[in-house]
Amino acid sequence: MSLEMKSACESCQRAIETSSTAYICSYECTYCPVCRAKWIDCPNCHGELTLRPRRPAQVASNAPQPKPLPTNAQNLTSIAPYQPRKTRLVSLHWCMDWKLKVYEICFGDVSIPTEQIAQTLAFVDQNVPWPRCPGYGPRAGFVLVHRGRDAMWLMVHLWKADVLTQFAYQASLSNPVDFAPLRLDGFCGCVWELEVVTHERNAWIRYEMGLNPHSIEPYWNDNFLFEMEKP
Repeated sequence: MSLEMKSACESCQRAIETSSTAYICSYECTYCPVCRAKWIDCPNCHGELTLRPRRPAQVASNAPQPKPLPTNAQNLTSIAPYQPRKTRLVSLHWCMDWKLKVYEICFGDVSIPTEQIAQTLAFVDQNVPWPRCPGYGPRAGFVLVHRGRDAMWLMVHLWKADVLTQFAYQASLSNPVDFAPLRLDGFCGCVWELEVVTHERNAWIRYEMGLNPHSIEPYWNDNFLFEMEKP
């Protein structure tokens, strides 16, 4: 089956000729070089972006037209259907006077090895630009170690009063502890990571920002959990 060779960038709508430079993911989400420079991976599916083969104009005009997608797959080229991912707290971690909840999120029926979690936390200790927050309450936060379909994702979240600061990193599945900072304009997180962020936001309000704030201890005991059901 031939490539669809889409004619416009999905981000800025700039026209892209079949003979021009473009970048695609495995679902053929298509981006111009300017928008490609903003991302490491496809912002739709987090898949790898690679250089699209060029097709001379005269070949493109005679190429067979792609068949329409089945009705239930119309959205496949933009976003995959949502499926829950196993999410659980694996430990509490201290670093630089900060206490962090550590969560793992996994695509498929797998878990992240304990040694990999330890090496990831060692990276966190050495590379996160830990802020100093005198007078802003407990130094608390949470870490998301996410084994996605195509990559490893690491999100470090630190509370500063009512503000949540995020530091984001990515590594390949073949070298899952070799993290590099994510440089994505406006990046926040995927739907699975945001489930935990939402839980932690609500727990922080409940225990630290209520009219009668409790001890910080209940916050550490209020954790998000989603286990995949066994067939």
